[in-house]
Amino acid sequence: MNVISRYLLRAFINHKIKRFGKMTSLNIDSQTKRIEITADLAGEKEPLTIRASYSIEQTEEGLVLSPSNVETSREWMTELAREFLKTQAVRIPIPGGLPTAAVKILRL
Repeated sequence: MNVISRYLLRAFINHKIKRFGKMTSLNIDSQTKRIEITADLAGEKEPLTIRASYSIEQTEEGLVLSPSNVETSREWMTELAREFLKTQAVRIPIPGGLPTAAVKILRL
């Protein structure tokens, strides 16, 4: 992932989670379709790490990212995510303004 794409994705994610804290690292492996995010969250002493598989789909509304196989550095949160994902499909819209290069990095 090039520097500009990484910066844009970090800015996008930080904008989405700013109420809760700040992302401190982002690693994407487009070959295995895995993403890892580490964030410092408000009220937490230790950072939270989230690892997940992902897919990107084109829908009538635009591109959406769907996470799966979520693991976190908090056991209870991993279990909650697994339980939630059993019954709910999570589909995160990718805004049209997000540069195509950044989305291509995820899709490769």
